[in-house]
Amino acid sequence: MNIKNILNRAEIIGNINGDIAEKILNLNDTELVQLQKLAKSLKEKYYNRNISFFYPGQYFPSISITGSYCEQNCKHCNKHYLVSMVQAPTPDILLKKCQELDKNGAVGCLISGGFDKEAKLPFENFITTLKKIKSTTNLILNLHTGLINKELALQLGEIGIDVVSFDVTADDYTIKEIYGLNKTKNDYMKSLNWLLASKIKFIAPHICIGLNPNNILSEFQALSLIKDMNPKLIVLIALIPTRGTPLENQTPPSPEFISKIICLTRLMYPKSQISLGCMRPKKRNIKVETELMALNSGIDRLVLPSRKTIDYAISNSFIVSHFNSCCAVPTHLIKPFNLKI
Repeated sequence: MNIKNILNRAEIIGNINGDIAEKILNLNDTELVQLQKLAKSLKEKYYNRNISFFYPGQYFPSISITGSYCEQNCKHCNKHYLVSMVQAPTPDILLKKCQELDKNGAVGCLISGGFDKEAKLPFENFITTLKKIKSTTNLILNLHTGLINKELALQLGEIGIDVVSFDVTADDYTIKEIYGLNKTKNDYMKSLNWLLASKIKFIAPHICIGLNPNNILSEFQALSLIKDMNPKLIVLIALIPTRGTPLENQTPPSPEFISKIICLTRLMYPKSQISLGCMRPKKRNIKVETELMALNSGIDRLVLPSRKTIDYAISNSFIVSHFNSCCAVPTHLIKPFNLKI
């Protein structure tokens, strides 16, 4: 099947199988332009030309409840990103930090940290504190849970956690060799089902592009895993080869490949919003090219856009909104702001 056949078959929308996905991910540059046009037209069918830019920063910081400690120690992170987070390793410190954020006008925060050897965020001792934060502040809480059991998922729903960001993978190599886990895709599916069975209103699956360059269908397999949840939002992030990690010399996914994954996501989930998150290669030329290709591939949300990307969106008649928030937060919970030019 060639690209013309793929693009002319309306029945494939929402019904992409592995064979079609592989063909899409192997398209040449000329064919990619055609694919982008299809993905963008689908996006505009359901979401017009709206594009939301997100700026987490001081108004929506990331907090680590384990400090710089992590038992899982994944090969692409090696604890590197924990160091730059706000440190809150005890319930009392977390409460104080959140009260300060609320007092200073913050929108909310991402509560994350290092995972244990079972790929779980060890937040059991923080449940009472999370409940108090929800009941005494105006903060939106986004919790990065990792794998989770039924009891904890239900508790999070009862205390009113607004959003759960949940990493999804279905690739055995990534799970075992990159994450270092003795788990399978079924463990991720079980956790996701517990979260969906809770009262948590917004579950945002996150899929990392480029962790297994030897399996072109790795991201497709993760996207297929969330099919039954009918996600309102899918967050795509991408490998950053980080100095001091075992993957520091691995080639990051190209802007073209990231574009193909965005397009594939749009074809699989035409009615879902798609965000390109903050974790992605930041070198300036790659950053700008990735962002511009993302805009033309049917993206709905983008974190920390470059000035060039903002100008491009405005000059090309996108309907632009700016939010001081994590991109996993539903926009009806937050107010946009006017970006100072």
